[in-house]
Amino acid sequence: MLYKDLNTIIEEDLLGNWEMDQVFINQSIENNLLIQQRLIALLINNVLQLISEKEIEGKWFLLKQFDIIYNPQVKFELNQKEIGNAIITRFYDTTENSVIIRKLTLYFDTGLELILKKLIPQSVDKEIISGQMV
Repeated sequence: MLYKDLNTIIEEDLLGNWEMDQVFINQSIENNLLIQQRLIALLINNVLQLISEKEIEGKWFLLKQFDIIYNPQVKFELNQKEIGNAIITRFYDTTENSVIIRKLTLYFDTGLELILKKLIPQSVDKEIISGQMV
């Protein structure tokens, strides 16, 4: 596994279509909109698309505060209302069956933890193999 230093994460690192890999929930949040999605798309201009049976569009923001929480945070909004605020606890690449997969772990202030994943295109394989994460 190749971990990225969380303090160096920028918005471009988070762009793309993230599939739900694992969900850890606390009983009080079983109806959370985010856990009902099969795909969370973080797009340019902070456009958020939640894709399940239907597509919902909102906004996402990367926040960095160093006073209280050292990990970067991701905030999710729909109709200008916050639907989730999470810290990034892990961001790394792993290999499964010769395919490079990027994983992102988000821990929400409600106790929800999402592990998202996306495939890394073949064009960036060489940079990852040489120890440079893109």
